[in-house]
Amino acid sequence: MDNFEYLRRLKADAASATYGKIKNKTGCLKVEPYDDVELIIEYTDHPKAQPTFNRSNANATLKHISEKARHISGTVLFGGFFINHWGHFLVETLARLWYLYQDSAEKIEKVVFVSENPDFAGLHGNMKQFFELAGLSDIIEVVTSDVSCDRLIVPEMALSHWHTSQEYGAIFNSLIRKVLSSATECEGTGRVENKKVFLTRSKLKNATRKEINIECVDKFFQNNGYTIISPEKLMLKDLVIMMSDASEIVSINGTLAHNVLFAPQGVDFTVLERHGFINSWQMGCNIAKGIDGTYVDCYELPTISNPIGSVFLYEATEQFQQWACSKGMTVTEFSQHPAALKKELKRFLRLTTSEYGHTPVVLPYDLHRGSIYMEAMLDSERRYYRWARRQQPLFLSDYFSLSCHKKWWLSSLVRKILR
Repeated sequence: MDNFEYLRRLKADAASATYGKIKNKTGCLKVEPYDDVELIIEYTDHPKAQPTFNRSNANATLKHISEKARHISGTVLFGGFFINHWGHFLVETLARLWYLYQDSAEKIEKVVFVSENPDFAGLHGNMKQFFELAGLSDIIEVVTSDVSCDRLIVPEMALSHWHTSQEYGAIFNSLIRKVLSSATECEGTGRVENKKVFLTRSKLKNATRKEINIECVDKFFQNNGYTIISPEKLMLKDLVIMMSDASEIVSINGTLAHNVLFAPQGVDFTVLERHGFINSWQMGCNIAKGIDGTYVDCYELPTISNPIGSVFLYEATEQFQQWACSKGMTVTEFSQHPAALKKELKRFLRLTTSEYGHTPVVLPYDLHRGSIYMEAMLDSERRYYRWARRQQPLFLSDYFSLSCHKKWWLSSLVRKILR
C-alpha cells in the first residue's frame, strides 16, 4: 500500500481516501465485440450524436457499417484515443492493449487508435519506439477519419482514475522482458551502478524559469549519491534498462513518476509532491506494478495556482526533511536566508500572475480539495510571514501602501523600545 505519512495532514487523509476508492479489477475487465461496424470520427465540442467514446473535443461513435468509410479487413482492436503526451500516452493510450497479452485473445490484424488531434503528424520518439520494442509497430494505425471493419474488439481500459489491474502492469512487464533479453552488456547510455535514481524535470523546457528551486532539488539528490536522469533525453530502450537496474527511484509527481511502470516490482519508490493536487493515476500505476510508493510534500503554496500548470515552488518543507532523515540524509541545499526567501516568493507570485492573470485557477473538479490548498497556503505563510503579513515590503508598490507603512512604523517602534 502507498505511504502518505510525509504529506501534510489534510492532504494525507484525502490521499489515503482516494487510494481506498481505487478498485482492483484484475481478472474482471470486460471485452465487447462488434461485427460489421463503422467508427465515426468527429472533432467538435458538439457532436451530431452522443459519442460512444470521447476525450476533450475528439469523439468516436460506433454505428452499423456503411460504404462511405475506409474499410479495414479482419479483426480490429480499438485502442482508444492516441494522446501525444508521454504521461497520458502511458496511462490512457496504452490502457486497452492488455487484451493482446491474453491467452484467450482473438487474432488481431490491426490496432486502431483515434488521434485526439485532427492534425496528427505520425508516430515519433519514444511513443513510436514503444510499439517497436513491443513488436506491435506493424499493426498499429492512428486514424483521424471514419473507418469500418468486419469485427471490432473493444476492451475495457485496464487503468482509469478509479480502477486498476494487473493486466495493465503486464503490458509493461512484457516490454521490459523483451528489452532486457535483447540488451547486450554494453548497451544503453550507461548502467546505473549505485542503483539509486532521481528523475528530474530540470531539463524540460522552461522548467528552470518556472519551477523555482528545481536546481536545489537536483543538487540535494546529487550530493546524496543518486544518479540524475532526465527521461525525456533518453531513448526508451535506455530508460527501461536504467529503471530496471535501480533499487530505489525518486521522482517528482506527474508524467515523470509514471515512468515507474518500467521499473521492477517492489522497487523502493518515492514521489515528491509539487502541488496540493492528488494524482490518482499514479496510485493506479503503483498498484498495477506491485509497487508501494511513498509520497512527500516538497512544495510551498503561497497562493493558489493551477495544479496542471507550470509554476511550482520547491522547498525544504518539514515533510521533506523528515523523509530525508528517515533515509539518513540532511537537507541543506535550500537557502533559508531572508533575502533568498523573499526572492523566491517574488518569483512565484510574479510567475503566477503572468501565467494565469487574475482569473480563478482552481479547476471545477478540484473544488472539494480547497481545504488541502488552504492547509498548504497556511503552512507557506509561516515561511514567508514577513511579506505575507506585510510586515516588510515585497514589491515596489508596498512602499506606497499606507497599511504597510503603519506596520513598519509599529515594528520599528517596538524594536526601539526593546533596545
